[in-house]
Amino acid sequence: MTEQKTHKIFTYGSLMEGFGNNIVMHKAGGVKVKETSIKGLVLHAYSWGFPAATYGESEVHGEVYEVPQRGLWKLDELEGEGTFYHRVNFETTCGLKVQTYVIKSEEIRGAKIDHGSWKKYKEENKGFGFSYKPRYRYVPRYYSVWVGGTEVSDSVLTYSEAMDVRDHYLALGYSDVAITNA
Repeated sequence: MTEQKTHKIFTYGSLMEGFGNNIVMHKAGGVKVKETSIKGLVLHAYSWGFPAATYGESEVHGEVYEVPQRGLWKLDELEGEGTFYHRVNFETTCGLKVQTYVIKSEEIRGAKIDHGSWKKYKEENKGFGFSYKPRYRYVPRYYSVWVGGTEVSDSVLTYSEAMDVRDHYLALGYSDVAITNA
């Protein structure tokens, strides 16, 4: 099986560990690489649910995830890539080349978060019920597809993706097709 292209995605808000949209990151096949920051961005509290970054003379703190090519569309769809946010290239303070979502300048609103950390901002405002600590821990389930005793998929398939691969092989006439937990 050929190795799939991956992208390093820097996230600074709701896609981070402990926030509501982290489940989307997991469903996209994202694997956390490290916590780091990016200089050249300014963080704003766009709403109570999520922040937005725009270009500026500040630093934004977040997490880097390795995301497979086929999962990137899930993040782009959530972020409104091209209409609300743009996915752009940056380099983190630790030297990783990443992509991150920057809001279109005409869309920016909300208070500037001077320290550049959404986690810290949410913790500071936890008296309002907006703590970043998770209520649950999402444990992703991944599946593999096997044909005649040989794995024909990698282990980052969601169940619906595994079903699609299975159906493809069944349509090709294979009868010994199985889906297993990865």
